[in-house]
Amino acid sequence: MQAQRRPRRPAGTGSLLVRSDRAGRRSWYAKFRIGDRQVKRRLGPLREAGSAQGLSRGQAEKELRRLIEREGAAPTVARRIDLQAAADSHIDHVENFRGRKPTTVDDYRSMTRVHLVPFFGTRALGSIDVQLVESYISAKLRQGLARTTVRHQVMLLHGIFAHALRRGWCSSNPVAAAERPPAGGASPDIHYLDRAEVEALIRAVPDDDVGRMEAVLYLTAAMTGLRQGELVALRWRDVDWVAGAVPRLHARGVHGAEEPALLEGGADGRPPRRRARAPLRRLVVDCGR
Repeated sequence: MQAQRRPRRPAGTGSLLVRSDRAGRRSWYAKFRIGDRQVKRRLGPLREAGSAQGLSRGQAEKELRRLIEREGAAPTVARRIDLQAAADSHIDHVENFRGRKPTTVDDYRSMTRVHLVPFFGTRALGSIDVQLVESYISAKLRQGLARTTVRHQVMLLHGIFAHALRRGWCSSNPVAAAERPPAGGASPDIHYLDRAEVEALIRAVPDDDVGRMEAVLYLTAAMTGLRQGELVALRWRDVDWVAGAVPRLHARGVHGAEEPALLEGGADGRPPRRRARAPLRRLVVDCGR
């Protein structure tokens, strides 16, 4: 006689499994889905024949239904969590747990306050979908923000949803499926001066006390390739007069490079030797050093 098969469980009611550990002890396990998330939980020991200890199948079914109700209620609570609350939690986590730099944390808070929250408002996390994320990206690009800037904002938004997903505040991360703007190349508005243009710029500087200092600053910037923050941070003691070089200084929030910047370098790679070193020396003398 063929054994009677247990009827198939209705969809959404989960399933009961029996698993044994290494010692042979058997336990009831629950498996079910809440949205896109699969949940597996141990319910308790299985009641063996002739024993009063453990859970019978009926008791395990009750525990399964109770667990599904409890886990299924989580998304209802999560829908009341908006982006601002999730962002605050995420930023506190990366600051205190991951040890992000204060400048990075400040950038995250600024992006949230200036860009993310004004766009998404008080919407609950569960109401933000892929289309809305892509609408945000399009809106920021239309405002004239650089593609790299928008990509950084989207990366932060992805981190916020990933943080919320780990805590059960949402059932999916819509940013992961959103199409992001490609990384932009060099801006067409940026023009690098060649040697002749640098010389013309130096000649156009007024011949007064301020102008003589400005000419040296322009020449140093052109010959070394230092960024604005590095130039502002540059001090006389940083200049290696023998080697004709200055270090890649740490500007505000900017990591320096390992190699020093040569005072004899330039935009076209072939300027006269000591092109910036000599004017710097003269400026030292003019400053009374």
